[in-house]
Amino acid sequence: MQIANPQGRKRLIFLLFLFYVSAVCAQSDSAVFYMNSDSLTYDAAVRMIDDKNISFADKFELIGSFETSPVDLVLDDIYFKLLPEAKQQKDKTALMFIYNQIAFVYLNFFEFDESKLYLDSAFFYIQQVKDIRTLGAYYYYMGYYYAYTGNVPESHYYFYKAISCYEQLDNREKIIVIILYGLSYEYIIRNDIESLRTIINKMEQIAGKKQDNYVEYFLCYTKSSYYTILYETEKDKIYLDSIIHYTEKQINLAEKNTNIPPDRSLNKAYMNMVEAELSKSDSVDADNLERLYSYIKKCDSLSWYSDEDKQLSAQLQQTKAFFFYKSKQYVRAEQEALQGLVYTSESDEIAESKKSYSNLYNILALTYEAKQDYRKALEYEKLKNQTETEINKMRQYEIVQSLEKQYELDKKEQAIQELNNKYLIQKKIQWLYVIVTILSLVILLLSIRWMRNRRKILTNQLEINRLKAEETERQIDVLKHRTVRAKFIPHFTGNVLNSINYLISKNPNSAREYIAKFSDFSTQTLRNSDELWRSIQEELNYSELYLELEKLRFEEKLEYAVSIAPGTNLRKKIPAMILQTFCENAIKHGLRPKPEGGRITIRVYSEANYSVLTVEDTGIGREKARLLRTEGTKEGLNIVRQQLEIFNRNQTKPAYFQIIDLFNPAGEPSGTRFELYIP
Repeated sequence: MQIANPQGRKRLIFLLFLFYVSAVCAQSDSAVFYMNSDSLTYDAAVRMIDDKNISFADKFELIGSFETSPVDLVLDDIYFKLLPEAKQQKDKTALMFIYNQIAFVYLNFFEFDESKLYLDSAFFYIQQVKDIRTLGAYYYYMGYYYAYTGNVPESHYYFYKAISCYEQLDNREKIIVIILYGLSYEYIIRNDIESLRTIINKMEQIAGKKQDNYVEYFLCYTKSSYYTILYETEKDKIYLDSIIHYTEKQINLAEKNTNIPPDRSLNKAYMNMVEAELSKSDSVDADNLERLYSYIKKCDSLSWYSDEDKQLSAQLQQTKAFFFYKSKQYVRAEQEALQGLVYTSESDEIAESKKSYSNLYNILALTYEAKQDYRKALEYEKLKNQTETEINKMRQYEIVQSLEKQYELDKKEQAIQELNNKYLIQKKIQWLYVIVTILSLVILLLSIRWMRNRRKILTNQLEINRLKAEETERQIDVLKHRTVRAKFIPHFTGNVLNSINYLISKNPNSAREYIAKFSDFSTQTLRNSDELWRSIQEELNYSELYLELEKLRFEEKLEYAVSIAPGTNLRKKIPAMILQTFCENAIKHGLRPKPEGGRITIRVYSEANYSVLTVEDTGIGREKARLLRTEGTKEGLNIVRQQLEIFNRNQTKPAYFQIIDLFNPAGEPSGTRFELYIP
């Protein structure tokens, strides 16, 4: 599925790593009960869950102690098996725990809607559950839900609440540091020095209590980033020694401890070490240059990571360019900096891209100045100044946005506190009412209890009805999709079989080749028959295969060409087989009645926030097709309209198509053009 995260692939890669590490540390944090289950297998656990003779309390103790890798997620069906029994027992702690774990399962597979549904179910018990570990797990998963979906302020709000829970427990220092590390990542991006200083203070307090390689590693990374921001802001070389000290310590921890996996922070550490050493003085001796170049090679060895992170690749090019500039290899410096601009343009991270542009422009300006090409040096110096102005404006805007969101979170916290106060008051009134009722009239007590049970039943029934209504609506939509597909495939297959029948009588050898290719074509069609949408690139490939089949039948009378404008987004989704339908109509009604055949041209380009796909033929035109009665039943175009109707339900701007008649200079019909506009 697609990930709806506007922050880009780099943040996703970072979160995947951080979620894996922290999930390992949090595996026991979210459990409520513990027992020794080292020899317990998964199959044995399933049998115990299904055994009706075992009490619910023992089963719940079992799932709280059964350890598994967070990547395997083998406990998901066990949670679902135990959920009905937890509801029957009305064990609020167990229900909240199970809802948390099921939400984690969906979150790990990027099923955000389902994950949020179970997290909301867990929220129903947040006022009633007192177990700190279960509450901490809830806030922890909520933080990662909002981090994955790109809502940074909301994510930080829940992460800090998770930390406040874990601080009340023993031996939870490692997971607290990892969460703090995740929080520091956003502060580093925004150059938020004050918040970063607060994070470092908390990490140092934990490091003083717990000697752990993980804790030291993340602390060194955060401190190095902190001093890097101070150096970039104040341009004071006094901070370079601190950057080098903590970066070197971080690198040593990673290289000496195999249990610390290489990640983005290690790659950044090598680059920070190179740039800090080079910035300390105007000249660097040969031995030191060789040592620094070895760090650059280590960055290249982590290319498995940077290949998925264009912004990190751009920063690596920046480090290389700076290295070659300082070593007076100006041609190499220019090449690496220009390549860095290419990677930066491909990055999804706007804030860091601006920063990379500024640094690369600065290196190019210095390089051209050293080469005495002052015109280019001035050009890139102007670009650097312009980019720095844009960065300052962005930071000011982000500060305002952050304050607005923080204000909303404060109001939310106040509302929650008011709910807590109301809950406490209601509990006191409830107890007083129960005491008075018991003393006055037993019958009244029984009536109240009946009313409460009735209210709970109605609430559960309403929730069930709501979920059923949502499920019914989804099923109706799926049936509509299948109805359109059921119309499309028989219509298309019938046209192809007519083509095969035509070739058998005219050219048996071509017919056999046609049938072989049609077999591959049919296999691909059936394999993707459940797909309602495909990318433009996949649709182009599919249509070209279809045109190859038709070219065999037409022999030398059919030509086709495909033209794609530079910069066109070929990953954008469009209705499946829609482009092939246009090609089929062009051949059947435009070129087939024309004895000498003709040409089909497919073009893809962008226009006014739309991706435009055109299919143009040199056929007889629609007017002559009507006169010859070869225009057909128009079933293919009717199916296209139904596809677009379903496609437009989830679009803010509608997709549409139009058919344009083409004429030659003499005013005679010269073909037809189908135009499809996708927002």
